[in-house]
Amino acid sequence: KMALAVGWHLKQDWCQSLAPGSNASALALNTDLRKIGEKSLPENVAEAATLEKDTVVQIVKIKNVSAPTVNQSSPHAPRMLRIQVTDGHQKFNAIEFSKVGSLSLDTPPGSKILLPAAVSVRLFSDSPHCLQFQTEIYKGCIILPTSLKFLGGLVPEIVEKWEVKRQFSGLTMNRHINTEAPKFRQFNPSKRVENNKGHGGDTGTINRTTGQTRNQPNQKRENKVLHEEANTQHKMDKGKSQRKDRDKQATKHIEKEHNKGHERLGKSTVE
Repeated sequence: KMALAVGWHLKQDWCQSLAPGSNASALALNTDLRKIGEKSLPENVAEAATLEKDTVVQIVKIKNVSAPTVNQSSPHAPRMLRIQVTDGHQKFNAIEFSKVGSLSLDTPPGSKILLPAAVSVRLFSDSPHCLQFQTEIYKGCIILPTSLKFLGGLVPEIVEKWEVKRQFSGLTMNRHINTEAPKFRQFNPSKRVENNKGHGGDTGTINRTTGQTRNQPNQKRENKVLHEEANTQHKMDKGKSQRKDRDKQATKHIEKEHNKGHERLGKSTVE
């Protein structure tokens, strides 16, 4: 009964295995709840609307859902923690809509928190009356009350794995962030043509900027681009030449018609 009063739901055989006078709650803090916990949450959390009773649960992992996965501690992302917890038999998510000061990304898994079934809210600081609100469950996700109690605890085997994972994920993230991307270089067709001509057309496989040898696929692709550019330029020059010829023919035709008009005008005057 005392365990139920503080939200603990432990297996009876484990409690009976303890030495007389032992504090079961204190010992349970540093023990994996998956080994000693009794079922305390609704069988179908997705259909439940409120938490039926005070329940001690164990933190599985914490994530800031508003921050990128590779940089959970980003100062530019607002805080909105999603805590995955377990009663020892089933896992479910809890969302922090209002900041809970006792929880953070540095809170190790295995820690225990007490979820109250009801939350008391005092309307005025000097008022003796309080309003009772049930801890809500929305679509299988518990809305964390700010009045939850952080009990703490340290489960060595869980914390050890968590610290190793954080260490390696931090190294991976730093390696990803510190990788220098190649500098952007503006495309200049004329320089590429000059580079190609300066090295003997198709045989020019040396990059004048880097001094490195270009591989064959890149060289073929560049030669194809140069060929297309030359064809385009040839077509443009041919078009200009044709337009000039048409302009000359049109000018000659106009002059010829103009001269014929003068000749007709002269004959009519003489007559």
